[in-house]
Amino acid sequence: MIKVFDIDIETPETLKKKQLVKKLELQLDVMDEIKPELDRFCFYNFIDMKHFLENVNPKKRLSIKEKNDVILKCRKIQQYIKNGYILNMTIFNNREEVYDLADTLLHGGDIPSVRRMCRELNKDPHSNRKFSASLSKQTKRELEIRTQLKEKYSKKLEVKYGEFILSFS
Repeated sequence: MIKVFDIDIETPETLKKKQLVKKLELQLDVMDEIKPELDRFCFYNFIDMKHFLENVNPKKRLSIKEKNDVILKCRKIQQYIKNGYILNMTIFNNREEVYDLADTLLHGGDIPSVRRMCRELNKDPHSNRKFSASLSKQTKRELEIRTQLKEKYSKKLEVKYGEFILSFS
């Protein structure tokens, strides 16, 4: 980050973490603005960068235990989805239980299982509700880059006309 945003700290690799934090804080107090670097970081301005550095990593809002719990609950809802949106052979007694459980999982949108659950649950013919998971800025940016790559390097079929000779020996 120091090199990308041209922060004036000499040889940051040689400093210990505490020393680096102190020097970085001093430099950030002096700086007024930064150039946006959206390819690697999701900072649009200096205030966003300071907020990112001061706060907890937004992608790690959940502990490992909480994340595993969210994934397990997503699997329960996936069972309902794979069963053709029918409650038989699931742990749920009614559809409101499914939707209530899904509502409690929407905060974990950085987890791919939650996004898949929302996408599939939105196809439920018995519901007119729409589920949308909340995503961090970093995850949004990663997904945008993925879609751009998919669009740019999509698979294409190339058809050629003419005479072709195949020989087998």
